Amino acid sequence: ADRARRRNGVEHTQLLHTAILTHMSGLTPPEPLTRLRSVATTEPLHDFDGLLDWAGLHAWIAENDLPGSGPVVAVEQLAGGSQNNVFALTRADGAAFVLRRPPRHLRANSNATMLREARVLAALADTEVPHPKFLAACDDLEVIGVNFYCMALVAGSVPMASLPQRWMADDFRLRLGPVMVDAIAKLGAVDATAKGLDDFGKADNWLARQVARWRDQLDGKPLQLEYATT
Repeated sequence: ADRARRRNGVEHTQLLHTAILTHMSGLTPPEPLTRLRSVATTEPLHDFDGLLDWAGLHAWIAENDLPGSGPVVAVEQLAGGSQNNVFALTRADGAAFVLRRPPRHLRANSNATMLREARVLAALADTEVPHPKFLAACDDLEVIGVNFYCMALVAGSVPMASLPQRWMADDFRLRLGPVMVDAIAKLGAVDATAKGLDDFGKADNWLARQVARWRDQLDGKPLQLEYATT
């Protein structure tokens, strides 16, 4: 894996996050992805304490080539992410897609990271790497106040921690590891240069750079006054 990411010159965490967090090829959990909160069509759409600005979103969605037609009539926050906020949006005709935005408490590079993720997701089209289809990205801060992007809704689970009891069946657990390895291998086989990602990241000294980045993020926490007071 190290040799593959050096060869491709693409930051492994961004690509791996996109590939593994979404869905694993050929592996379907016994139940759908857990959802935290849902809003019925007869109620005003929940903005999740300001994470979604519906006035701006409705206009932006209408202007872009996204699944379905009509306004968004239902929204669900999807569980399983570690930092960013992910929502399933359903339009008037029943078509649904996913919106991903940065956390409430932004880091200095949160908006840029959203666009980097979107760029990788778009580049993975027509590859064997399991991933949701990229739909659209927004870098206009006037829409909801942050950069965000939209992708296809994929049924599945997000194995960020221990598996829920309903997924502890031996056959499911035995397939999970090999499928993850298979996804990583397919990711390593992607030619980043051919996919237009040759300038996406540095090919060398990857591990040392991650330690420095995490150190900067940790040192920056006291500067996020909102984070300490909410």
